[in-house]
Amino acid sequence: MKLMALVLRLFAKVICLFPLKRRIVFLSRQSSNLSLDYRLLIAEIHRQYPDTEVAVCINEPETKNKLSFVTGTLRQLRYAMTSQVVVVDGYVPAVCIPDKRPGVTVVQMWHALGAVKKFGYQSVGTAAGRSEKAAQDARMHRNYDTIIAGGAAAAPWYSEAFGYPEDAIVPLGLPRIDYLRDADPASPRARRMADLAEKYPFLTDRPCVLYAPTLRKGAGYENWLTDYVKALAESWDGDKLNLVVAAHPLDNSFDESLLATYDFLHVVRGASTIDLLGLVDYVITDYSAVAFEAGLLQRAVYFYIPDVCAYRQSPGLNIDLLTAFPEASSTDAGELAKRISADFSSSRKGGDGFSAFVEEYFQVVPARCSQAIAEYLQGCLKA
Repeated sequence: MKLMALVLRLFAKVICLFPLKRRIVFLSRQSSNLSLDYRLLIAEIHRQYPDTEVAVCINEPETKNKLSFVTGTLRQLRYAMTSQVVVVDGYVPAVCIPDKRPGVTVVQMWHALGAVKKFGYQSVGTAAGRSEKAAQDARMHRNYDTIIAGGAAAAPWYSEAFGYPEDAIVPLGLPRIDYLRDADPASPRARRMADLAEKYPFLTDRPCVLYAPTLRKGAGYENWLTDYVKALAESWDGDKLNLVVAAHPLDNSFDESLLATYDFLHVVRGASTIDLLGLVDYVITDYSAVAFEAGLLQRAVYFYIPDVCAYRQSPGLNIDLLTAFPEASSTDAGELAKRISADFSSSRKGGDGFSAFVEEYFQVVPARCSQAIAEYLQGCLKA
């Protein structure tokens, strides 16, 4: 990291000799695919401000391909040093490590609507986070001017995680909120949901509960998804409800032989969870930000958290689910399965506590998030 930091600083000094362009650039190291939030926001900028130059430079994380990551980081550095407005959706070395060029505004638009578990500087020193030295060497989350949050309640979490005062956190929501709120039967979301329903008929043949947990890695989690799903299935009310597993694309730990054992159990791979949410009535998750999306759609949300004691230690929790939403949370799969069955039989839509939390969380979010963010970024450009 020290060598990369030295190279980036040297290259940055050279690139700063080139003119600063009146341009908004979107940078990311989350994936080689453009995120939904970026796609929606770029489309809104083109619609509102067709004369504004927009550029994109995305990169896969270093864990995928180190050479590609290095070359991609140098490309991102060129854009970061020559664009008036830089938007990132996570930690980007090309933005955080060099000294920021005068006249450049950096906006962090974090890639999740909220943060149940701690991250960034909140988790430094834990097993799941970076060491203090690594965070310092990487200049983690430096050089931001504004941090866009999915909701106002995230401000104290983001303040700690990024290391900025709360007044630097702006609750403009994320473009995906517009996507979730779009009820037009001809919308892209509606078309994707129709495609999923055609591909997976079990999503519409009877009520479904979607299990969408966060990805787990490391010692002790080799077969975690199989174990967790089996524990739920053993007590499941299979005569009434389908149990649909949204398997993470990076997780290969699920034993699909379980599908032959439980006819109510189904698995979906490669589909966006945000689209699956539109086809189910109930959602089981844990520390994943999918809870915020499900809550926004007014789905009944439950939390299956058998490893909550470990997560309290590393990376830590912003929301201790057992304490905050006891009626919707459990460490015991059998208890949770029976609770969901009872709620379904009584037409109850899960716990009121989480529903009330979600309503307050998104209370100050603009009616059209993409429009509000586009206007904010345009205001950062100089003539």
